[in-house]
Amino acid sequence: MLCCVVISVAEEAKSAALRARGNAAFKAGQLQEALDLYWEAVLSNPQDYALFNNISLAALRLGDLKQVGVQC
Repeated sequence: MLCCVVISVAEEAKSAALRARGNAAFKAGQLQEALDLYWEAVLSNPQDYALFNNISLAALRLGDLKQVGVQC
């Protein structure tokens, strides 16, 4: 049985904006800030699976293998 969560356009836009801010923070080397923004984005749109890859990469770069394992 498939289960889906309906995401509003506003929540999807909020998630995309947070992901973009997270990507900018990541590129600037602000890894903890990026990680926090990615997690906030997931709360708005848990169906954006690319966010979990971003979380894993940021956590890996921070040396937080516990979070990496949870996401993979």
